[in-house]
Amino acid sequence: MDDQRSIIWELDWDYLIVLDACRYDSFEMFNKIKGKYQRVEGPAGDTIAWLSRTFFDKYNIIFYSASPFIAKYMDVGGYLAGNHFKDVIDIWYKGWNNERQTVLPETTYEYAKDAKPRSIIWFEQPHFPPVSEKDKDLWRMTFPYNVVDANWSNPEISDEKIRQAHFNSVEAVMPYVEKLVQRFKGRIIITADHGELLGEALDANHKGWFHSEKNFAPFHPEKLYTIPLLIIEK
Repeated sequence: MDDQRSIIWELDWDYLIVLDACRYDSFEMFNKIKGKYQRVEGPAGDTIAWLSRTFFDKYNIIFYSASPFIAKYMDVGGYLAGNHFKDVIDIWYKGWNNERQTVLPETTYEYAKDAKPRSIIWFEQPHFPPVSEKDKDLWRMTFPYNVVDANWSNPEISDEKIRQAHFNSVEAVMPYVEKLVQRFKGRIIITADHGELLGEALDANHKGWFHSEKNFAPFHPEKLYTIPLLIIEK
């Protein structure tokens, strides 16, 4: 399996579109964009670790960020995106949706639709909270992301509902990814920073939920570190 970072570093791409916490199986389920697709090995189990290991230098890149973890002037977990990129467009700062407690994919699209080559567009989906109309009851729910053994469990919400909400969010974000690809020219890469655990067994005694570099790196679960990567040539 190829290393994701090597592809990002070595290819002369024009646009890098990142889906936060997107599993390879859910991407394969909903992606309709044609290109060269492969599953790749990612370097990290959470966003900050991924950024620190993938973009650790100074780059002539414009970063469109729907994630408050990636900010122009705010250091998050030891990573200040403004120190690493030519400019950071903080979509989350003005585009945050209080009802959903996230940046909606359509908002990210509107901010990034006129991006020029050498841009990164970061969608917050399918990272929780869910955004699909199918999951209205979960829109404002707070999830403890760094969890082992399903200690987060809420008796009013089934494991299957949480799993399905992830897939629903992938389904909700992909049309906006497609719209960007239709607008952009050149070489476009679509990938994820890491995957997501939805109750998979880590060993005989543990199962994992959501994502965490600290909790899950010792197990190195496939659904967290194996991620999608699609290359489109236009």
